[in-house]
Amino acid sequence: MKNLFIVVLLLFSSLTWAEETQVENDPNKTAESDPIKVHATSSTNTYFLGEKFFLDIMLMGSDTVTPFEASEFPGFQHTIVSQKPLQVQKEKAYHIRLALVPVKSGQMVIPPQFIKVADKTYETQELAIEVKRPEISKDIKLDVQLSKTDVYVGEPILATVTWYTSLPLYAFKAVDLEVPILQNASFRVLNSRHEPNPNDKNAIGLPVSQNRIIALRGSTTIEEKEYEFLRFQRVIVPLSPGSFELGDARLLSVFPTKLKTTQQQKRWRPTYPSFFNNNFFDTEVNNSNVKKLMCLSPKLTVRVKELPTQGRPNDFYGLVGKVDLKVSADKVVLESGSPIKLDIDLSKHSFPEILEIPVLNQQLPFTQSFKLLPNKRIGELREDGTKFQRTLRPIDIDVKVIPSIRVPYFDPERQTYGVAKSEPIAIKVTAASELTAFDAIVSGPNKLKNHLEENSEGIRHNNLSANLLKSDPLVSDWIWAFLIPPGLFLIYYQLSAYSRLKVSDPKRALAIRAFRNFKSQNRAKSIHELDEQVQTYFADRLQLTAGAIIAQDLQETLKQYISQNDFDELRSLLDHLKIPRFTETHQSNIQLDELIQRSQKIVRLIERSLPNA
Repeated sequence: MKNLFIVVLLLFSSLTWAEETQVENDPNKTAESDPIKVHATSSTNTYFLGEKFFLDIMLMGSDTVTPFEASEFPGFQHTIVSQKPLQVQKEKAYHIRLALVPVKSGQMVIPPQFIKVADKTYETQELAIEVKRPEISKDIKLDVQLSKTDVYVGEPILATVTWYTSLPLYAFKAVDLEVPILQNASFRVLNSRHEPNPNDKNAIGLPVSQNRIIALRGSTTIEEKEYEFLRFQRVIVPLSPGSFELGDARLLSVFPTKLKTTQQQKRWRPTYPSFFNNNFFDTEVNNSNVKKLMCLSPKLTVRVKELPTQGRPNDFYGLVGKVDLKVSADKVVLESGSPIKLDIDLSKHSFPEILEIPVLNQQLPFTQSFKLLPNKRIGELREDGTKFQRTLRPIDIDVKVIPSIRVPYFDPERQTYGVAKSEPIAIKVTAASELTAFDAIVSGPNKLKNHLEENSEGIRHNNLSANLLKSDPLVSDWIWAFLIPPGLFLIYYQLSAYSRLKVSDPKRALAIRAFRNFKSQNRAKSIHELDEQVQTYFADRLQLTAGAIIAQDLQETLKQYISQNDFDELRSLLDHLKIPRFTETHQSNIQLDELIQRSQKIVRLIERSLPNA
């Protein structure tokens, strides 16, 4: 019903504004000279700071457009929610919906948007809106603390976000929290190893920067006043040097003007993820019995320094923070080609969440003596370190030692480079013994049974006399006449199944072909192109919006099908792929070939794990 109302509203607005829009675009043309009309609208012209609303664009007269890319929105955060063809009263149309969040207050203008149909470009009208500031409440406080604000590129820091409230926590109808450092493309954001357990009785789901996180509830006293608080932590890794004015974090909330009985507070127990799962568009949020409250945190500034070049090891791969290394092998006496499992233990690091091992299959001492499986860089996270495993196979009996592994790092405390290095491990490799299938069968205490015997006459006793081979009179031309038509129909029906599915259920059709389309694409020539391929796969497979997919969008769907380690690898991959979309100057130390291999591997794993579309 809601969608029908929007379509009717857009149709009416399009007919009302069509002539004015076309004349403004080209005074020499009348409305009748071009059948295509375009118009933009929003539900109202007054919003609160931080309140998300929708901008709807309707194009009448065509249902085929060039993929829409939004123009700049000064003073707004924006994302494309959907774009799809429609049919309105038997007329072709195309609907685009964007979500906007005003980040400045006052009189604001939503700029015109441009839509391309064939070789023509159509422009929407600009919209003027008013953005109001909600009431600044003294009963709620927001605090964002960083463990350090003067750091090096790649040096991890801990961000602790705390929301304090002296108002009853159970009474809040909706909240929306924006933390700029969690959205800045110049910083990588990782979950802390102290992430709360969702089953904890004090764990609460909280919407933060368009993602959903788990916060822990507690209580404290500030200036002799009792407060409840919600707190969560994230590990932040700066990716590029510079001075970053990150502004203030903002909490927007909805609170009733009159509280219900205190019995509700006694019965209340926080749950995840239902608590704070509502939004600012719910009916009970948009009425006269509630008020919007807002609070701001102090502004944050982070200074990120470039790593020094003097003394930097040639094999340095970006690890910042001193670390210890220990390597052990499960066996040292083996046959050529037998596997050796290496346990690589990185420990005594302040932030084990960021630890990765070097790419061994790109190091000559390993590749010339061993065959290595593809590098698995996700390890087992522990309190002060991470444990990785690699499997090696010696390729020759001349291999006498497993080479030492080097983990170069930069120590920010001493401001010098260091190398954690393991000791070589001596091994003894013997020639592989040959074992035939016959030896394997006859070995053991039991006698060989039912073995084959040689027959001097071969299989001649199976031959049939030629006079026994006659045509069966029951198989006549009439039977073939009855069987061929339905057989041809079944073949045609099977071959046309996908075409019929595209008409009846286009989303399911896209999901079925998503993996095949992903594999058949040309090799990506840039990280941006690879990102588009990965985004398109997930959009088609899981029926999401391409170009706006982040790891949190996939977590709820994929958590029951893939392991946490595999999801962390997916999160890391998407983080690396989305960086060039936000900054053209970013230089990644991860090569395109590696990102392509990681993309293919994780997509293949997900496709095998998901149920059939």
